[in-house]
Amino acid sequence: MTRSHSCDCSDHRSYIGHETRKLFVNFVLDETGSMSGVLHATINGFNEYVNQLRRNHATRGALLTLTKFNSIRTEVVCAAALLSDAPRLNADTYRPDGMTPLYDAVARAINEAEHVLSQHLDGRHDVLFVIQTDGQENDSRVYTWKSIKALIERKRTEGWTFVFLGANQDAWNAERWGIPRAGTVSYDHTPRGTIHAFAVAANHTMVYAATGNLAATTANGLDIRGENNDGAITARQGTGTNKTGDDGDVPGTTGQA
Repeated sequence: MTRSHSCDCSDHRSYIGHETRKLFVNFVLDETGSMSGVLHATINGFNEYVNQLRRNHATRGALLTLTKFNSIRTEVVCAAALLSDAPRLNADTYRPDGMTPLYDAVARAINEAEHVLSQHLDGRHDVLFVIQTDGQENDSRVYTWKSIKALIERKRTEGWTFVFLGANQDAWNAERWGIPRAGTVSYDHTPRGTIHAFAVAANHTMVYAATGNLAATTANGLDIRGENNDGAITARQGTGTNKTGDDGDVPGTTGQA
């Protein structure tokens, strides 16, 4: 796994010593081949996500780890960086390719966050994981849906919160691997849908920072697929159901890159 912009603890002295809990955001960003169709929207959407957090009182002091992934590489772009130091994505630093080892990427990002928390931070941080993908798992070599579910559920019992942004899919199905429906967002794999999904993620992050939970968003997740004639995207509560095989295996785990 490639790392860059590693954590420098000296940057966080005012943050660590603060009397209140602070936010540690971990963003897992899909960089697989199928994301090339929304390349610029993804770059602009993520950069604006960071900008919104910088401007908001509840999130401006947060730390950010960004992990990009595909079947060729998993790269930690920045680790526990102040938002003011987080690098902006561009066409040179975000280059979609390869398949979707989603479970392995999420597990590596969780391990990275655990390392940062234990080695560089004081433990008084609320951890928010935002996972974005436009395809279903199709290339993990280490983790299965059962093992990633066990890992996510363990972290949730430790107080971590997860948000899942899923393009061209019923994102609430992420419940099958441990992510509560309240944290799911289903969106269209279009430039407009992608931009809107990152805006929703920013809102979720700010709500979580201000309240400590996602209850102020929706208990059933959000479905923002579909556009009105005036171009506005309508948000609906997710109403899909989970379906698993009789033996507990999850069908349909092979999807697009």
